[in-house]
Amino acid sequence: MTLRRIVYVHYQRNLTEGSSVHVRAFSEAFSRLCQTKGVDFQVIGPPLGVHLPLPPAGWWARCKEAVARWYLREFKVIITQARRAWREREVLKRLAPDIVLTRYDAETQSIHWACRSLRIPVVTEFNGRDRIELAGTYADFRQFAWLNRLLSNCSTLKLSSGAMAVSRIIADDLRRCNPDGKPVAVNPNGVDAKRFHPRIPGDPRRRSLGIPQDAVVIGYAGSFILWHDPGRLMRTFTHLAGDHPIHLLLVGRRLPEVEALIEPLPPEVQRRIHLTGFVPYDEVPAYLAAMDIAVLPNTQPYCSPLKLFEYMAMGKACVAPDLPPIREVMTHGKEGWLFAPEDDEAFQQALQVLCGDAALRRRLGTQARERVEREFTWDHNAMRAFRVIEEAWDWYHRLRPAGG
Repeated sequence: MTLRRIVYVHYQRNLTEGSSVHVRAFSEAFSRLCQTKGVDFQVIGPPLGVHLPLPPAGWWARCKEAVARWYLREFKVIITQARRAWREREVLKRLAPDIVLTRYDAETQSIHWACRSLRIPVVTEFNGRDRIELAGTYADFRQFAWLNRLLSNCSTLKLSSGAMAVSRIIADDLRRCNPDGKPVAVNPNGVDAKRFHPRIPGDPRRRSLGIPQDAVVIGYAGSFILWHDPGRLMRTFTHLAGDHPIHLLLVGRRLPEVEALIEPLPPEVQRRIHLTGFVPYDEVPAYLAAMDIAVLPNTQPYCSPLKLFEYMAMGKACVAPDLPPIREVMTHGKEGWLFAPEDDEAFQQALQVLCGDAALRRRLGTQARERVEREFTWDHNAMRAFRVIEEAWDWYHRLRPAGG
């Protein structure tokens, strides 16, 4: 059978989050690809806007947040999934897609229920592990064990005809619960290499920030979430600041936790730290251009960090933890400099080496850019996704005669 219409379903609504960057950039690249193949492509998702998260204001808001942690949020998840599934079923009946592609976010299984009721195959993109692993992080709430099982990646794969994962670790987890041999592929994140490129001048942004032109700028862009370990970056910068003419550029929101890390530092160190506050995504390349060394202090062992691809596309010398998903896109000493993830001293040594070697920085940055152009633009990502969809489409129609 011929594949004629693909519908992409997502639930991202906040332009300040990396997941929304992914959704927008992928949709544009995949739409272009579908046009060349004569396939109709449509996107279903909430309107995107800028929503800066704020702490609960007032006693009533704090009370609701506290109560929600005690399973109340779980009931909301269940009700939301059921209501969405009904609405999505009506939309799918109207659009009549051949196959649905969806980004799974640990609690967005409603589209799978709707598709199953209409016998529409689904390809699922997995960006993380099971929701139970969020417990104790930013998602600090009590969870129903049965709901964790229902919404697990393996349960979601059972409702799918194929899957993509942003890292091999997630893909291997899925393959272990895939007795039917559904197609499962690794598809790392990507970057818009036309928006992020090394020809963008860094001097204008340095001047506006008061950074000397001869300073070596260590930079980080993105969220200051727990597992990115901003504390490690502050400690390391403080140790290096006495020996090198370095500045630290932090591109991201002014969170109290981050400012609390800066406040105890000596005044001479604080003067060399530049915290931008929220920066619209279109302005991020100009800030990256001001950096000499772009860092990822830490990350989850299964993540495919968008910022890493943006650093590479800008031709920056990258320092990142030596984790499997990082090694899948960056070779130590060739496109970047990797360090043992739990070793603060190794992180400091990596920065020390690069601070003192401009030629090495240029070589790493050049080769990082070349690797991105060969493998990791959003067009590459879209092509890998289309191959998985074709394989899932074939799998679905071979299985159905057997009653699947």
